[in-house]
Amino acid sequence: MLSHSSTAYTKQLLLIISDTIAVVGGLAAWWSLREVSPDGVRLTLLFGLGTTTLMIFLFGGAYTVLTQARLGLWISRALWCFVWVCSLLFGAAYVAHLHELRPSWEILPWVGGAAVWLVATRIAAYRVVVWRREHGHGQEPTILVGDPAQCMAFMRHVTSNPLLGVDVVGLCTDGLLLEDEVDENVVLGARPDLTSMVERLSAQRVMVCGRLDDQGLVASVITELMPYPVVVQYVPDLTQIPVFTLRVGEFAGRPVINLSSSPFTPSALLLKWIEDKVLASIILVMISPVMLAVA
Repeated sequence: MLSHSSTAYTKQLLLIISDTIAVVGGLAAWWSLREVSPDGVRLTLLFGLGTTTLMIFLFGGAYTVLTQARLGLWISRALWCFVWVCSLLFGAAYVAHLHELRPSWEILPWVGGAAVWLVATRIAAYRVVVWRREHGHGQEPTILVGDPAQCMAFMRHVTSNPLLGVDVVGLCTDGLLLEDEVDENVVLGARPDLTSMVERLSAQRVMVCGRLDDQGLVASVITELMPYPVVVQYVPDLTQIPVFTLRVGEFAGRPVINLSSSPFTPSALLLKWIEDKVLASIILVMISPVMLAVA
């Protein structure tokens, strides 16, 4: 997961604006090139297109996946949301008798141009993130606290994935750590040294690496760090549990960890509902003349 810094939120906001402009502005430009007059129906359709684009891209996860260091996921999720936007637009155009928006080669410049823009902006944003990480920008000073073996394993994980934006600057554990296994820039300390290490290293994040039953350690770390403006996260060791679809949820405010659950996220269920209701209605309208003739 990428660090949730102000830079990350700025990136998401810029992509939201860029995506909306690409879809809505692209269609308006396509109409302008075809010398189609922007009457009330088309202006209403543009407004609805902008709202629909924003909602589908938000609920479809096009921006939540930006916390993942995977360019392919960024692109595929954006294109998948754009497919839904196009489907709804074509359905609305069919109902409004806007025949220039029917699926055909004529509409391809807008569809292709918007899709290329979505891909290009994400590649550019990804390259900016990579450049910043490679030059040490946007890295959050992080202290790992807990079991020595698990701290070392997680430190190796984040070190091999620099795009995560996590810079381990300290290890705080009561166990034995071999100094030759740790980078010389990483400060080693005992468990009671946590608060002093946070102050001395200007840490922005503390990650507790422990077992599922280390609730006492987690509680003590949270209590100690309450006066400090740091993010505290828990990295439980689940290597001994056959986890298939790990997801964190809540029941009336009480957090739960789904170790095995449906792979459908709420956003995926929303898209499935749109598919079941909207697309089914569009197909029914399109084939109704054939059904009437058969009857």
